[in-house]
Amino acid sequence: MKFLAVLRDSLRETLDVKLFYVMVGLSVLVLVGVGSVSYNPVSVERFVTFQSGMINQLIRADPNAAKLHVRLDYENFKRLDDRTEPWLGEYDFDYVIEFGLREGQVINPLEKEQLDKARKDLKKAFDDTTMLQRQLEQLFKKVEIKKVPPSEKLPPDTEQSRFHVTTRGTRIQNRLDWFHEPALFFGAVPIRIPLFSLGGIVHFIGDKIIGGFGAAFVIFVSIIIPASFLPSMLNKGTVDMLLVKPMYRPQIFTYKFLGGLLFMFINAAVIMVGLWAVLGARTGVWLNSLLVCIFVYTLQFAIFYVLSALMAVLTRSTLVCIMISFMAWGLLFAMGWAHWLFIEKERTNASEETRNHWAFVGFDVLYSITPRYKDLDWLTGKIIEEDLARPRGEPLAAGADEEDRKAHELREKRAREMYEEQLKKIETKYGSYNWATSLTVTGVWIVLVLAFSCWLFHMKDY
Repeated sequence: MKFLAVLRDSLRETLDVKLFYVMVGLSVLVLVGVGSVSYNPVSVERFVTFQSGMINQLIRADPNAAKLHVRLDYENFKRLDDRTEPWLGEYDFDYVIEFGLREGQVINPLEKEQLDKARKDLKKAFDDTTMLQRQLEQLFKKVEIKKVPPSEKLPPDTEQSRFHVTTRGTRIQNRLDWFHEPALFFGAVPIRIPLFSLGGIVHFIGDKIIGGFGAAFVIFVSIIIPASFLPSMLNKGTVDMLLVKPMYRPQIFTYKFLGGLLFMFINAAVIMVGLWAVLGARTGVWLNSLLVCIFVYTLQFAIFYVLSALMAVLTRSTLVCIMISFMAWGLLFAMGWAHWLFIEKERTNASEETRNHWAFVGFDVLYSITPRYKDLDWLTGKIIEEDLARPRGEPLAAGADEEDRKAHELREKRAREMYEEQLKKIETKYGSYNWATSLTVTGVWIVLVLAFSCWLFHMKDY
C-alpha cells in the first residue's frame, strides 16, 4: 500500500505537469497522421509502365543518345482474369522496342554507320526473345512471348520490334511483398512512386520513423519532464515531511524513482499501442514487436533517469539532472556506434594482432560494462525485421482443385525457406548483440547506480 501511495503521488505530479498533456496530444496527432495514410496496391500495368518510363527518361538524359529515338513500352494492356489481387492476375500485352533517329536530326556518315550497327545488334538481341523472356520472368511466373508485325505508322528512319506477351501470375504471392502507393490524409495527397512493397513501407515506419526519430523524441521529452520530481522531493520542507513517515529512506527513494519511470511507461504505451492498432488496421500487418518497444523504451529511459536520480541526491538541481542525462545520452549513443563500426563489424575480419591490440581490447571491455543503449535500439530493429519477414501465407481458395492445392503447398514451402534465409541474413546483420547480455548489463548497471543513490540518500543529513 505504501508503494501504491507513492506511485499515486508520482502520477498526480506527472499529471500536474502541463507538458505531459502536450506530449499525449502530440502522440494522438501522430496516431491520427499514421491512421490517415492509406496503402493502395499498384496495378501491374501501372508498375511496369512506370519502370519503362524511368528507363526511357534515363536514355533521353544520356548525352550519347541526344540524336536517337529509343522507346521501350507496354501497349494494349489487358487483364484476362477476374481476381482482385493484381499480383495473382493473368495479363496480355504488347512489348514494344523502337530505335532510330529523333525527328529532325541530321547525322554524318560515321554516325550513320554507328546507328546501323546498333540497330543490327538490337535486332539480333531480341529476335530470339531470350533477353525479353529473362527480363519479364523477373516479375512474372509464367511468360509466353510471340513476335508480331510492327506498327504500320512509324517515325522516319525508325525500326520497331513488337512482341505479344501473355503472363500467368507474378512471383509475388502476398500483399506484404507487393508494391503499394501510400496516400496521406485519407487519400488527399497520393505519393505516386510504385517502387516500394507494403512490407518495406511498414518497416520504414516501424524501424526508421518509430524506432529512430520517434523513440529519440519520446526519450528527449521524458528526460526533461520528470527531471524535477526527485529534486523537488528533496527540497527543504518536502523531504522533512517524507522522512517522518514510517518508511525506510531507500524505500521512499526507490518508490519515487519508479514513479518517474511510470511517466515514460505511460507515454510509450500510448504511442506504441496506438501505432500497433492503427498500422494493423490500415495494412493488415500486426506487428506485435511494436508492443515490445514499450518496455525497451522504458528501460532505455531508466538508464538516464537513474543518473538523474543520483544527481538529484548530490545537487538537488533540476538543471544539473537534465544536463547529466543528456550528456550520458550523447556519450552512450557515440559509444554504441563506435563499438559497432570499429569493433563488432570488424571482429571476424580483423587480424589477430588487431584483436589483441590494447585499444581494441580496452574499448571492448569498457563497452561491455556500460549500459547498452544502442544495442537495445538495434535489437528492437531486429525483432521488427524478423516480425516482418515472418510468412503470412494466404489461405487456399474454396473449391480449389488438386493442382491448386499442390501449387499452394509449394508456395508455402518456398515462403518458409525464404523466411529461414531472411533470419540468417538478419542474424548476420546484427552481429553478436543479443537480448540476454544487453538486458543483463543494462539492468545490473541501473540497479547498482540506484542502490548507490539510495545509500547516499540514507546517509545524508536533512
